[in-house]
Amino acid sequence: MTLLVTASGREKRKPPYSVLDRAAILDGIGSMYFGTYIVQGDKMIVHEVSALAPDNVGTDQVRSVELKGNNLTLKNLPSLNKRTGKISVTAISAAREE
Repeated sequence: MTLLVTASGREKRKPPYSVLDRAAILDGIGSMYFGTYIVQGDKMIVHEVSALAPDNVGTDQVRSVELKGNNLTLKNLPSLNKRTGKISVTAISAAREE
């Protein structure tokens, strides 16, 4: 599984990227990781093989899974948001195209 979550409305930058450009690009990434996963009932457990946040590498992240028709929603368990310092839940939704 691979996941990349970015902020909406990110400004397009033109190469060559300056240090400030690269910082802005990275700041627009909310989460990025890939790994293996297993599904147990309504839970998906992702073992992060590589991640933007180095402290997440090698950890298991639990997500709730909801499938309604063509819509899939994944939610993390309440956890510390490393950007805000607050406990939050993030929902990621996708619709299957036919």
